[in-house]
Amino acid sequence: MAMPNPEQVKSWGGKLLVDRTGQPIGTVTQVYTDDATGLPEWATTRLGEAAFFLPLQGAVEADGQIRVPVHRDDVAKSPAVIDKLHITPDEEARLYRYYGIPYTAERSLSLLPVGEGPLPSPLTI
Repeated sequence: MAMPNPEQVKSWGGKLLVDRTGQPIGTVTQVYTDDATGLPEWATTRLGEAAFFLPLQGAVEADGQIRVPVHRDDVAKSPAVIDKLHITPDEEARLYRYYGIPYTAERSLSLLPVGEGPLPSPLTI
């Protein structure tokens, strides 16, 4: 599963999120990008008064909707993020573990799913 293109997600605000079975989750309220690479990693949606984070790895747009490879019930039980403007590495690791996505700091110090992002530059001495 690949992460969506940064240009593509610019139009995702306000679009309906649907889970892997096609059940509606909510609308995209914000997209969060990786600090080092700018790759879109997370989106938020509102369920009642609370904002919930869901991964964008494997998300695809079709027919004006954003399909994500998670179940809507899992989104409602996802770990909280304190600062809604920025996800800390600890919070991000907790979210990746919760959603069962292997992650690493290999390609970004702020974490990315394994195999995502640009290859690290070779060290020169």
